Amino acid sequence: MTARTYDNFDLLIEAVPGRPYRARVVASPAGASAEQRFTLPFGDTQLENLLLKLDPGRATVRRGPGDARVTAGRELGTALFDAIFTGEVAQAWSRSRDVVGAQGKGLRLRLALAGAPQIAGLPWELLFNKENNTYLAQSERTPVVRYLDVPQTLRPLAVGGALHVLVIISAPTDLQELDVEAEWARAQAALKERVEAGTVVLHRLGEPTLASLGTWLRTHTAHVLHFIGHGDFDEAREDGVLYFCDRYGRSVPVTAAVLGPYVNDHDPLRLIVLNACRTASGDAQDPFAGMAQGLIQRSAGAVVAMQFPITDKAAMTFTEEFYGAIADEYPVDQAVTYARKALFATYGSEWATPTVFMESPDGLVFQNIEVETPAEPVPAVAVPEEVVPEPEPAEHKESVPAEAAPEPEPEPQPQPQPDAPPRLLDTRALELHHEEPPPRRRGALLTIGGLAAAGVVGAVSWALLSGEDDGTRTTPPGAGPTSSGGEASSEPTPSPTDEGTTPQTSEDTSQPPVTEPTASGPTRQPAVMIPAQPAVWMDAYRVEGVVLDGDAGEWPVGSIYDTATLVAPEGGPVEARDLQTSWRLGWDDDNLYLWAHVYDPVPSQAASGTGAWRGDSVHFEFGPARDEVSTETLDPADVHVIIGWTADGSQLTAINPAVAGGIGTGSAGLGGGTAVVVTDFAGKTYTVEASVPWSALHVDAAPAAGATFAMNLNVSDAQAFTTEPGALNGMWSNNPARALNDVKYRHLWGRLTLQP
Repeated sequence: MTARTYDNFDLLIEAVPGRPYRARVVASPAGASAEQRFTLPFGDTQLENLLLKLDPGRATVRRGPGDARVTAGRELGTALFDAIFTGEVAQAWSRSRDVVGAQGKGLRLRLALAGAPQIAGLPWELLFNKENNTYLAQSERTPVVRYLDVPQTLRPLAVGGALHVLVIISAPTDLQELDVEAEWARAQAALKERVEAGTVVLHRLGEPTLASLGTWLRTHTAHVLHFIGHGDFDEAREDGVLYFCDRYGRSVPVTAAVLGPYVNDHDPLRLIVLNACRTASGDAQDPFAGMAQGLIQRSAGAVVAMQFPITDKAAMTFTEEFYGAIADEYPVDQAVTYARKALFATYGSEWATPTVFMESPDGLVFQNIEVETPAEPVPAVAVPEEVVPEPEPAEHKESVPAEAAPEPEPEPQPQPQPDAPPRLLDTRALELHHEEPPPRRRGALLTIGGLAAAGVVGAVSWALLSGEDDGTRTTPPGAGPTSSGGEASSEPTPSPTDEGTTPQTSEDTSQPPVTEPTASGPTRQPAVMIPAQPAVWMDAYRVEGVVLDGDAGEWPVGSIYDTATLVAPEGGPVEARDLQTSWRLGWDDDNLYLWAHVYDPVPSQAASGTGAWRGDSVHFEFGPARDEVSTETLDPADVHVIIGWTADGSQLTAINPAVAGGIGTGSAGLGGGTAVVVTDFAGKTYTVEASVPWSALHVDAAPAAGATFAMNLNVSDAQAFTTEPGALNGMWSNNPARALNDVKYRHLWGRLTLQP
């Protein structure tokens, strides 16, 4: 395959009086003047839900075309395409395709979005033509770029040798930790073949400071600048930032206005690749207020930025395929499209994460790239396996209330354990509500109409928890454990007992122990210790001054997690329902904090007491992070914390303890903690913000940064229309490997790490 020649289809999107937006063809092989007025084809709530589903940073397993996020991307892309490519615009597009097809060319869609900054932040790369069942941006025949019209454009550079790539890896000590050497090794491994072939020379900036960058550019040649690290959109500055380091290793927010002169004055530099979160984000008022946009305005030539976080392996694949195509003198947009296909084949919806901004009319930034043997070639090394150190778990109390009774739970079929989730290069994320600008680490908002919607970051999945009630409990049919052959096991499920008694399990000693498959493969046998195998990883960031009012404005920007995996009942919810939940976790010396925003299309509540998990509620399991766990009993310090809403504006709260192999009945309240539930049933949402004392979680002393715990996040939905209103309709979790919260799945509980 060789580099293609393209004609441009320039589509101007602008806000106009009356109908909110107009799409106008300003240049194409079939002529100009075609236009189409349109409105966004979805309401605020629908758009918010689609964006929540789309964020690739949530994935903990490899995703394919059947992934719900791929489906959401297709839904959004189809709606955008159908709204714009209709009438005259559709005719101009079709005729232009015919013209370039007859000439053996491709048709480049250049989106000029400066006239409608309110919607410029949408993932336009997802435009989907249902007539031929294709994404435009996945075909090298129809690449999609974001075009910014600037006074001067750079001509392609005649390299006359190898392509020199300067890699900056910035890991400030006061931001989320990056394994600098592992990132460098990944960059080398991704370009190994090109380096060995002599068409790419890889350089690394010794210190990720602006002073070092200035010195390096003054004394060396770089054709490409590749930044790996943290990025954000700073609302206080109303600009995008990259976080470089100062001389002491602390973070320095660098805007495009500051970085721009370095870029503009280094004549050979034509391409910038930003492997950092939110570097493609912009402002709803200023079309150039963003890192990528601002660099284009300052003559960067072409910028490839990320509109979502990107996982390590996906970033490595993109780097390898993209630079290979650039070294073959592909236009930038064709090279990105080529790399997107590799991402889609392996990493599902992450293919739409890279975004192309160009000032070049033809996408060509380099010519005459030749083989060059560096005097000191950079060795290409294999990527080391990532080792995540396990800090010592915080000390836990070992006491359990004697009167606790077990909590029955519907049991779906065990699910296969997913691969360990990839660590994100950046887990910063956006709020879901419009908020006053907090300190600089907070994310910006994509505002569309009255909606403040944001891409959501972090590695996640979901799981199920068990049942507790106020004394009247029944075990659903089929909830008992089964043997590997699928028939009822001889080991009974713990059942409710009289107050003050402890449930016991009976076993026929004349028979061999019953084995039972778990989600991870090993079999369960009584009195056996097995290694913990956390299926998901979470972070809680230290917080100060949290006000429990349902508003996350004072929270620092950190990971946002969702509960997207249905775990009960088996076969799906009784009433079809699509809940969307976003969680934040924080901590200080006294409390674990949580913030959860739930979209529930049918609010309904009839649960009460310690069985509030059966109704509309958020809840989590929490316990010590052990290296090994028992197959017979839960850890004595394990608890199940529940927070739900009531019609009169109060809260349903409870903490239920571990009893033998399951969760028992505890008591109302949060052990001295506080919960606030803000309901907006007109908007079909409720928001929970709560503090739970460490003592209520059986953590004796104030934990320190680095402490780890076992944890799963869950959300429940109550039935509203069936013969059993208020009964559990469905439960979703962030841990796809956690089918129950009983002992069989304890080794798969997620792992929470306290971050500074």
